[in-house]
Amino acid sequence: MSKIDVGVGEDFPINDGQGVGEAGSDGERCGRPGESREERDTRRAEWRSRKRGFRDDVRRSFHQHFGDHPFDMHHGGLLRVLIAVALLALAIAILPHLFLLMALVLAVVFFAAHRGGFYHTHRTMPRHDADS
Repeated sequence: MSKIDVGVGEDFPINDGQGVGEAGSDGERCGRPGESREERDTRRAEWRSRKRGFRDDVRRSFHQHFGDHPFDMHHGGLLRVLIAVALLALAIAILPHLFLLMALVLAVVFFAAHRGGFYHTHRTMPRHDADS
């Protein structure tokens, strides 16, 4: 779809039929306008070398401040703290349910004891299989 009478100046010229990523007149796909392939390659090589330099500086600084030994969470201290916090949170979450369960068990025990459900034989009642 072509643009009709949509010119916004020198900064954003209308491209005639060339979309984003299409090859230009000299076969380039991406890059700054008017930039040759060699200039683009040198710019990318400079950017990559700066990236590698920054990464090496970060690694060197890390080894300088923390040493060359692998990070093992300070002999499991952090892991122990995390486990303790998780167990405390689990206990806090389960505690109300345990109180309700104990109340239910005690209610069943008292109900059964009150009705005499623990004793299956009643000595005051005559037995059905007894000889008369």
